[in-house]
Order: sequence, then C-alpha cells, then structure tokens
Amino acid sequence: MTSPGELPIELRGVSEAITEGGGSWRSCSGCHELNEGHPTGPYSPVFRCALGNGCDECGGIGAIWDTTDYGAMAAAWDEPIDQAPAVEWPKARDVGRIGDMSPSDSLRVGLDSDNDVYMAVCGANGVGSVEFCTPGSGGGKSSRTRLALIALMVAMEADNAETPSFDWWARRNTPAKEGPAT
Repeated sequence: MTSPGELPIELRGVSEAITEGGGSWRSCSGCHELNEGHPTGPYSPVFRCALGNGCDECGGIGAIWDTTDYGAMAAAWDEPIDQAPAVEWPKARDVGRIGDMSPSDSLRVGLDSDNDVYMAVCGANGVGSVEFCTPGSGGGKSSRTRLALIALMVAMEADNAETPSFDWWARRNTPAKEGPAT
C-alpha cells in the first residue's frame, strides 16, 4: 500500500529514467486517440505524455517506452544518403577470354536478360558454369560476387582490346580459312 502522494512501486524511477535521456514515454498508438492532432486522453505527469485507455500494445497502461534517438534521426536526414558505388557496365552482354596457357581453355562471363551474371569455364574436358542472380526480385544472395563478375567483364574487355588474339568472341566469329580444294 502506498502513502498519499507516494508513487506506486511500479512507477518509481520512471521520471528519473526520462530525465537521464535513455528514452521517453509516448502515447500508445493502439489506444490513444487524437482529435485534429490534439491528445484526447489525460496527461500523466509521471509518464510526461497523454495516456490512452490501455490495450494489448501497451500492456494496459496507455503509454509506450520509446528509445528512439530523434536527434540522431534528424541529423541522419540531413546527411547525404550513401549511394552504392556506381557500377561500370561492360559494353557487351557476353565477354570471352582465351586462357594464357592453352588455346582450348576459355572463360566467358555474361549478363542474361534479367542482368543475372553467368560464368562459364570451358576447356578440353568440358564446360562448367554458374549463375549469380540479381538481388531483390531476382533472389540473388551473392551481390558482391555478382558485382565482381561484372567488373571482371569490364577487365576482360580491356584485355581483349589490348590483346585481341585472346578475345574468345573475336576468334569464334572469324571465318575459318579455306584450305586447298580437294
């Protein structure tokens, strides 16, 4: 039992916690009504906010403890939004490069119609391939790997421009030389 003027045990320390700045009580959005932006519930000097009628959201007390740092939130709104680094896109949708050690080995990296990235390693013993999907609606789980492969495509284009004889597509699209008629 509390003496007159004494706070119930469950309310002791509430005012001090607010003063220390670790958060604040705010009116419960589940049970507190506003009328044209003005509170309709009674003001609580202990919680320092208007109280709702009590509901499941607030446990029946009409107020909710809010630890949001609104000063930091306002400062963050003033900061420029970090942008993801700009992606340098390759000129072609599929880039191929012949390996340095064997003319039968090659690496192809490309973009499909959804901008998923696929990579194929081709050699005398066959082909192995893997695909990395676009994040978001494509369900991609390897966004950094996908971006690295796009950067690899750009690097392969630069290498192909510097040493065209190792450009897989240039070699593939070169007409075969005709031999002597038989």
